[in-house]
Amino acid sequence: MNVDAALQGALRPLGLPVYQHRYTGEEIRYITTNHSTIPTAFGEGTPGAAIHMVQVHLFLPAEENPTELRLRVSRALGEADFTWPSEVDASDADGQHYVFECEYENGGPAHGEA
Repeated sequence: MNVDAALQGALRPLGLPVYQHRYTGEEIRYITTNHSTIPTAFGEGTPGAAIHMVQVHLFLPAEENPTELRLRVSRALGEADFTWPSEVDASDADGQHYVFECEYENGGPAHGEA
C-alpha cells in the first residue's frame, strides 16, 4: 500500500482533518503528515522495497487536554503496520504541536509504490 494512503487510512478515523505536507486553512485541530523514502532490498541495481521515515504532526488549541488523543494517534499508527512512534512536544505559545515519528515499509519504487 502507498504510504500516503496508509496514513490516511490510519488517521482519518480519529475524526480530525488529515493533510499531506502542510495546512493553511482555518481549522484549529488538525493533522499534517510528511515522509522521506529510503530505498532498500537492492537486486540488480534497483530497490525492491522502501522504508518511509514518517512524521505525523498533531495540532491542537493550547487549552485542550491532549492525553487521550495523543495515545489514539500512536495506537492508530501502530495498528496500521507503522512502527510504534516516538513523540516530541513541539508546542509553543500559539498552541499545541506534537510530532510522531515512525517508519513504514512497502514494496517501494520497484513495485510501483513510492
